[in-house]
Amino acid sequence: MPLGIAMRISTVISSALLSVSLAGCMDTQPPAPTPVDPYTDMPRVSSVSGYVVDPETFFVMLAGWPVDPDDPEGPPPPMLTNGIPYFEFSAATGADVSLVSEAGQTAITTSNERGVFQVFGVPTSNSTAYFMKAEPSASGVQRGVTVPYPSPVEVPLAPYVTTTTLRPIVPGVPLCQYQVATMVSEAGALSALAKARTADGTPTTVADLLNPSKTGGVVLTWVYSPSFLADFFQAPADNIQVEPSAGTLYVLDWAPPGVAGPMQSPMGYLAHRAVDDVSTPEDERMSALGYYAIVLPPGGTGGGPLEVNFIDTTPEGGPPGDFGPRPYFIPPVVADIQPGGVSFARVFSFPGGEEEPPPEETDDEPRPPSPSEDFSVFCFGG
Repeated sequence: MPLGIAMRISTVISSALLSVSLAGCMDTQPPAPTPVDPYTDMPRVSSVSGYVVDPETFFVMLAGWPVDPDDPEGPPPPMLTNGIPYFEFSAATGADVSLVSEAGQTAITTSNERGVFQVFGVPTSNSTAYFMKAEPSASGVQRGVTVPYPSPVEVPLAPYVTTTTLRPIVPGVPLCQYQVATMVSEAGALSALAKARTADGTPTTVADLLNPSKTGGVVLTWVYSPSFLADFFQAPADNIQVEPSAGTLYVLDWAPPGVAGPMQSPMGYLAHRAVDDVSTPEDERMSALGYYAIVLPPGGTGGGPLEVNFIDTTPEGGPPGDFGPRPYFIPPVVADIQPGGVSFARVFSFPGGEEEPPPEETDDEPRPPSPSEDFSVFCFGG
């Protein structure tokens, strides 16, 4: 049931009818006054705000950022916040952002010079899940508009494409803040996918990948290591095996542009079809970045949502990673995929290891949620 108290404006207007002295009616009692009570339920709406980020540019900046040996603090952390250059150079300006659900699409807002967006008038609900959709505006999309210094890492510009972020938002509070909408360009994984499919015998362009008559959509999933703070860190996770319920799976990797041959995209990304064959070397079946693409056939999944499962192949009892014990627990992605665009999932891991028994529940010490309980769909209230 929806929570909250309905906002109401009530005005009670009472009027008394005066007795009118008319012949033959002197003894007639006037009718009782009829109160007017026009209660009106105001619609409950939420405001959803956050940033539009190009995750592929973010990684290229992270991977290529120059290291100063005289800097005792080292390079900046892979964090989505102001003051971190990877984030500031990948913030997308001029993206038209809306929220979509089975009920339809909300109003559209355009991200500002810092990549910030705010969608007003989203119907408040504890049961309806929305997805953020970013489309290029008529004026086009730019990156890093407000950064006051040139980028030390060259990232080629290319047209951006409509991207739906597969992170469900359940707007149960008036303000849903700190959401991250993703947007990719033609120069990253999409270009690499087109090259890989062409090399495999299916001539493909980026436009073909976005054509509903030729594919059922492209789904990009990037698995990140556990984060110290919600989902504000983007450190890629390795040793992750991906199993989609439909479509063709491609492994995505990266090298500095121009060093890995003609199969590279302008941003340096590479793609090859994942082969489910034990004779294939494991490093060719998994991405060192945790980055994968799924190309659905025309018609999509054939009915029902796409389900993508993730398995950390790190052996039990192995050395822990930088972000906690491994193997990580990684929740699946389950979503209906719309053709004619790109869907992007930022997938976050949870530290693994042996699960501790939950403490006894008391009124003073409620049981913390386990990793299997995904509360990420709920908003940060404000």
